Amino acid sequence: MHFLNSIWLWGLAGLIVPITIHLLSRKEGRTILVGSIRHLHDSATAQFRSIKLNERPLLLLRCLLLALIVLFLAGLSLNKKQKTRQQWLVIEKGIEQSQEYKSIADKVTQNGFEVRYLSDNFPLLGDSASISSSINYWQLTEQLSLKGIDSVIVLSYNYYKNFRGERVTNPNIHWITTQPFPQQVIVKQVSISNDSIWTRRGDFTSTFSELNSDTRTHTPLDRIESADTISVAIVTGKEYIYDSKVLNALIKSVKAVLPHTLVISNSTDDNFRYNNQSWLIWFSNKQMPEISGSHQRVGLRECPILKGELITKRHSITGCDSNNAFDWIITSRLNEEVALRENFASTLASLITSNKNTDTHKYDKRIMAEASTWSQQPGASTIGIKQKTEGDLNELLVVFIFINFVVERWLAFKRNQ
Repeated sequence: MHFLNSIWLWGLAGLIVPITIHLLSRKEGRTILVGSIRHLHDSATAQFRSIKLNERPLLLLRCLLLALIVLFLAGLSLNKKQKTRQQWLVIEKGIEQSQEYKSIADKVTQNGFEVRYLSDNFPLLGDSASISSSINYWQLTEQLSLKGIDSVIVLSYNYYKNFRGERVTNPNIHWITTQPFPQQVIVKQVSISNDSIWTRRGDFTSTFSELNSDTRTHTPLDRIESADTISVAIVTGKEYIYDSKVLNALIKSVKAVLPHTLVISNSTDDNFRYNNQSWLIWFSNKQMPEISGSHQRVGLRECPILKGELITKRHSITGCDSNNAFDWIITSRLNEEVALRENFASTLASLITSNKNTDTHKYDKRIMAEASTWSQQPGASTIGIKQKTEGDLNELLVVFIFINFVVERWLAFKRNQ
């Protein structure tokens, strides 16, 4: 048994008030009717009236009521089975090499914190093999809040690219942003003639990502790829005309910065003919015809189950792609806001070139400002970590106080007190 606010126990000294009142109160005497006082004489004996407690049951109820109120204010709790306090230091992969992590980890591990990775299922620090390559901060925050951990500290790069889906409010988590190191890298080199290569260089920092392209004579040390011709067929139904316009604009922006030749053809779902395109993007509610070949099929199917993923590998889930018609699924309608929020142009460039080396998205080190990380709106997803104390007796004490008060008032009325 322990008290959360033990200072209120001084209120038990107030028990002296009802006791004093009962000691000083005199019991009301009886009235005796007599015919005449003529034969009554004054008594010469001095009467002594002793102090004694009156209405003891009522006094007991009043003292009990006061004691229950004091225990309620003091926060009486019972010590159940001693539960080990769970405390986690959750870090994004790569931060374990930083000096900031080492200074924080030295302090918190002495206080019983476990160090885990910010990834699905939150593996322990030594279990790096089970870390997923792509993470979603908001999704992981929801998972973390459901774990019911007593105290959580998160060390994260706060990469803009890893915030996907619906913004949530911050639960009771101490979230610390670590500045990533700037990086300069050659993203891609493509041969455009016998002795010339197209080179794309990138400067990536926490505030900007800058890409520059140039053409120069290649050297034996250059890692060169051949330029490809990639054909994309976009088939549109009347319900998805605007989505198709957004997609065409995105592909044109990708075409302007890549050395590959992109051939785009547009048609409606009524007059579509397949001409061996590399990619077939189907924006229609009609069933896509069966076509043989090695092309990749992309379909737009609104799918709330896959929250936080705008485009994903095929899932055999009713409501998304129950007929397994597509290799890739775009899970939301397209507009300018969705395309910018999900950085869809970069994802699209990586997808249609079918080569990881073209993925500039993985080098992006821009971080999101603290003020924009969490939602302040009341309608946003709200999550929280369990805070209820084991063995809390407040609800039971309120019931006892109410019952005691009712009984005390009833008895006082009966006794005329």
